[in-house]
Amino acid sequence: MQQAGDRSGSASVSAAFELGFADGAGLSPISTARAIPDDTVTVVIPVAPGTMPARLADTILSVRTYMGSVPIVLVANGSDVPGAAELQGPGTVVTRAARQSTYGPLAVSLGIGFRTALEQYPGRALLRLDVDALATGPGLAAAIAARLDGDDETGLLGAARFATGGGQRNIERPAAQLRREMRRGDELGRLLSELYERAAAHGYRRAEHANGCVSVIAATALEQAADEGILGHPAMEVSILGEDILLALVLRALGYRIGEFAGEGDPLGVKWRGLPAAPPDLLREGRLAIHSVRYYRDWTEARIRAYFAGVRRSDARLRGPA
Repeated sequence: MQQAGDRSGSASVSAAFELGFADGAGLSPISTARAIPDDTVTVVIPVAPGTMPARLADTILSVRTYMGSVPIVLVANGSDVPGAAELQGPGTVVTRAARQSTYGPLAVSLGIGFRTALEQYPGRALLRLDVDALATGPGLAAAIAARLDGDDETGLLGAARFATGGGQRNIERPAAQLRREMRRGDELGRLLSELYERAAAHGYRRAEHANGCVSVIAATALEQAADEGILGHPAMEVSILGEDILLALVLRALGYRIGEFAGEGDPLGVKWRGLPAAPPDLLREGRLAIHSVRYYRDWTEARIRAYFAGVRRSDARLRGPA
């Protein structure tokens, strides 16, 4: 889920980029005229107003470094997309003016972005990355393909039962909010009640979800949700549930399962606020995408981004197969 605020401070991040860890200078403008193989993962990045161009550029560069020419779809709240000109390779920008960049409005915006990605870039799965996430190693697309191959039942992968590092996730508060919103006497209440009834028939546990900040969604699941008109449903605009909780409810209503992808031995290193471990430890664990780079103990965002930028410049793993 996208976060508001900045613990590390804008000035320190800007200064770090000026010192040279924004190694994406000079990337060519975005292009949408490329054929995409059917097994491609498409990356979807929601962009909130006020996002620093340096942050977005650094996150995009991490994807380009380790995932090559995968399509990137930016889903922007408003028309100003900082850093979009630094997108190299296939991709597109989806803009929608929403009252905020979290919760229900983000669910609606992402629904539009997901449908755009499905229409323009056929593939196996969509990888959602927030701006405060990074790709940190090669092989993530292959790991996603290996996890989903032959599995028609899993629709969503991510930090589901546990945060990386072993802490069990507490969903009591969103579960209570879901109950409240189901009791609303409007279109949102009716939609959530219907989705819940359908999901419960498949064993849904109220408010279960995978943390949206770095998550994988099967294209077939999104296509079915889009066909039924429940992907980013307009009624969700007034919800104050997390957009990841709303998406999980939609997918569970269709009968899809949520799979763990951020546990021990998995490729994602995910925590809602801050990193789950120190950057060197995440690399040693083989984590290929991480969240959130805003801080880890005494590591500021500038220091974290600088560390991984240095790794990208010298990464011997890039000489092998991605």
